[in-house]
Amino acid sequence: KESAWFREQSVPLTGSELRATLPKRSISCLKIGRLDVPAYGVEYLAHNTPTVAVAGETKAVQITVRNTGSRTWVAGGQNPFHLGYHWYTAEGQEVSASLWADNRTELPRNLAYGDSATLTCNLSIPRVAGNYEVRWDMVEELRTWFAWQGVPTLNVRVTANPEVVEPPPVGSLSVSASHNNQQQGADNLQQAIDNDPSTRWSSRLTQRPGMWFRIDLGSLRTVSQLRLNNDASPRDYPRGYIVKVSPDGQSWQTVAINPNNDRPLEVSFSPRLTRYIHIEQTGQSDYYWWSIHRIDVAGEATLSLSASHNNRHTGSDNLSQALDGQPSTRWSSQTPQQPGMWFEIDLNEPRQVSGLVLDTAASPNDHPRGYRVLLSTEHSSWAEVARNDQNTQPVNVSFTPRTARYIRIEQTGRSDSWWWSIHELTVKSTEVRPPMSVRASHNNVMSGIDNLSQALDGQPATRWSSQARQQPGMWFEIDLNEVRPVSGLVLDTAASPNDHPRGYKVRLSTDRANWTEVARSDQNSRQLDVSFTPRPARYIVIEQTGRSDAWWWSIHGITVRE
Repeated sequence: KESAWFREQSVPLTGSELRATLPKRSISCLKIGRLDVPAYGVEYLAHNTPTVAVAGETKAVQITVRNTGSRTWVAGGQNPFHLGYHWYTAEGQEVSASLWADNRTELPRNLAYGDSATLTCNLSIPRVAGNYEVRWDMVEELRTWFAWQGVPTLNVRVTANPEVVEPPPVGSLSVSASHNNQQQGADNLQQAIDNDPSTRWSSRLTQRPGMWFRIDLGSLRTVSQLRLNNDASPRDYPRGYIVKVSPDGQSWQTVAINPNNDRPLEVSFSPRLTRYIHIEQTGQSDYYWWSIHRIDVAGEATLSLSASHNNRHTGSDNLSQALDGQPSTRWSSQTPQQPGMWFEIDLNEPRQVSGLVLDTAASPNDHPRGYRVLLSTEHSSWAEVARNDQNTQPVNVSFTPRTARYIRIEQTGRSDSWWWSIHELTVKSTEVRPPMSVRASHNNVMSGIDNLSQALDGQPATRWSSQARQQPGMWFEIDLNEVRPVSGLVLDTAASPNDHPRGYKVRLSTDRANWTEVARSDQNSRQLDVSFTPRPARYIVIEQTGRSDAWWWSIHGITVRE
């Protein structure tokens, strides 16, 4: 018999499933796919794209995407699907690709309709300072960008600041500034660090965007808190600010942003190995200078709190007593529980959060009668991760790890007799390091035999190899995708026992420009396993100094010690 399409026989296609009687066969089901789903579609579930960066740097960004189109996103082949981006000016004009690197991110696997994956992307910031918008977009290579098919992009405004590089001063703590950068005279720099709260440094000009103040700690320290005291000049706090830290004065990380500040600068962030702290003004005052009477830098992370009721940091049952480590002290609402009350925790930067404990043991009747827990990265859109409308005990919840900066606990219950109290709080957190990436002088490929990804896949049976006999000058580079303290390195060659480097030198760098040699052996006879004094590094290069006429260089696994 001649064949014919159902649509040619005027059969309406209104469902996702059709049944037909086939000759000499039983009834069969023909699945034709969802008719209401476009071919291309993407939902951006979560991301940590920075809003402030240094012009020309590359930032590691995590983005979770979901396929909402009918076409399966294939990870390989001639037309793989990748996540990419384009840059635009604040006025909407596309930025020339000559000013940024077109880094596209591969998928870890094929993603069908409804599937999702978290990708770690390398975002190249334009090399010219300015205000930009990055537009994240999926692409089917050699066919189409999703935006060309009418799919919305993920748009994020990014400020690219000019890089400020100064030679590192020698000595203990010192400071410098864009305005009134004087070591003597009225309101000079030394008065910000003389431990006298009655003296001060001031800008001696009204506040304006672009002013900056920089602290050099004199050596590397673990830092997680900064406070600029201006109690004796109570109106001279910065009206807006960006705080950045660096281990070397060249590679910077933004740790705090507040465009509308109304109090002395006090920020907390996850501990980092730091020497330089840079505070930049983003606000403006037509009346008040910027003053600093004392600088407090600490290495232990703390949280910031706020509440709908009894939102105070001093006095009876104040907020700070929920963080003081004393189970006998507390914050309380100072009023009976009612729906809509809330208590909010600011982690001061996005982190992986997996649960929460609110201790009320010393006030056993003051647990919330009902609650819901909400998370947010930007304080505007919230995700509910836990709820109990009939609660009879202290809050202790766990949930799937999510990236969040803000945690809000909202009352859904009521008590006519009991306040809401919190004696201590614990945020359950699983910090995630950005994944390492690698490259090599020989066999520098991510697919095929003995490719680079096999040095990172956690499988001791797979490997990267040079695919050539060992010779001086061969190299293998590890990019940690963040600056962190490094104290040692192991390159596993157990499954290829003859493929250890016959000679090597190990060098570290924070910027891929200035290198420090930390280990060397020109006559090596075993697997590379070295330890050294901890140093900040992002890049690790292992260079061959030996030779073998018979054996390749292989790496089955990598361990970086901190």
